[in-house]
Amino acid sequence: MPGDDAAALDWLLFTQAGVVSWAQATTELTPARVRHLLATGRWERVCRGILRVGGGPVTVDQARWVAVLAAGADAVLAGLAAAQAGGTDRRRLAPRPRLIVVSRRHRDGTATTVHGRHNGSVEIPAGLSWVRQVPEGREWLATLARWRDECAQQWSLRLGPPFPYAFASLAMPADLPDGTPAVLKLQYPDPDSRHEADALAHWDGEAAVRLLAHDPQRRALLVERCRPGSPLHELPADEAVDVVAGLLPRLWRRAAGPFTPLAEEAVGWRQRLPERWERAGRPYGRRLVDAALEQLDRLVDTQGEQVLVNQDLHAGNVLRATREPWLVIDPKPLLGEREFAVVPIVRGVELGHSPQAVRRRLDRVTGALGLDRDRVVGWTIAHCLAWSLDGDTVFTNQVEVARWLVDGA
Repeated sequence: MPGDDAAALDWLLFTQAGVVSWAQATTELTPARVRHLLATGRWERVCRGILRVGGGPVTVDQARWVAVLAAGADAVLAGLAAAQAGGTDRRRLAPRPRLIVVSRRHRDGTATTVHGRHNGSVEIPAGLSWVRQVPEGREWLATLARWRDECAQQWSLRLGPPFPYAFASLAMPADLPDGTPAVLKLQYPDPDSRHEADALAHWDGEAAVRLLAHDPQRRALLVERCRPGSPLHELPADEAVDVVAGLLPRLWRRAAGPFTPLAEEAVGWRQRLPERWERAGRPYGRRLVDAALEQLDRLVDTQGEQVLVNQDLHAGNVLRATREPWLVIDPKPLLGEREFAVVPIVRGVELGHSPQAVRRRLDRVTGALGLDRDRVVGWTIAHCLAWSLDGDTVFTNQVEVARWLVDGA
């Protein structure tokens, strides 16, 4: 559950339109955590010392906060004082003016509150602020309070505040009537997580959290809560890779049903990547696009046995638990060959982001599982670049991993 520091940062991001200074961010989070958020594309650096959540065009409000924070604390406070001296009510300038002091620690407030259509409200973690930029996101936000309350009623849940570090769903701790700890998760309606509940049901608690209940209409999942819930990337990198190598064979099950084949998904990547690269202004060299297309042409029709794979099994999506030492959360399932399943742990920044770190994870996990290293490299290049663009946003960590592998990392 979020503590005072997380709540203070959520409030700060809300009041400052998703923009913070490095000093503000590192008052509430460790520098390593801030760098991780930047490396994974969840935050981005707008200019020297100024950060913002999400991507897309910089809004007018964000541009104003960039200017305010870049000016520094003394300039901000001097400007407020000058405005007051000129007769402007300070309350009209900043509802909580002390929050814009660049280096002060903040201890009041909570996450953003969104009011729904049924007159309820729900706290929205700062990491989900990006959904306001698209019509589908605003529509989803408007339903959350009602869906949360309806799920709580139908499953007799006692809910806590949302977990603070959410980027693709609203998740909150829940207690069942018998005291069983769980998590209520309301998914953002993206296609990648459409069959998350089906995958969890198929695994039935084997190496992954148990699915306790599912409401497809609301994209709501009730799942087992991991305790203590610390992420795998808190371990040394080699140990973390070994944990993943132990979990994966238990997840590689044959499956029928609703899951999208990797081959079908890859056809979409092949069609969309050149178009998105052009629309984004050709943000990296054409040779990388061509390399991804070449790998897809080589790999798609020559796959091995088709099993259930998870295209987002990185070290942040494996949590320490009590029923088993480690459990997988938040799967994005496909049906494909085993070599594709290790792509997320190879490319993920959580265990180190450098050519040497990527190569070490690649060698260690392919060796432990007896996988074809060349095919893993090809799938990693293709998947990194398929996930490298979202509108005008470029996820540079994905591009870098692809470049290192193309260049022989």
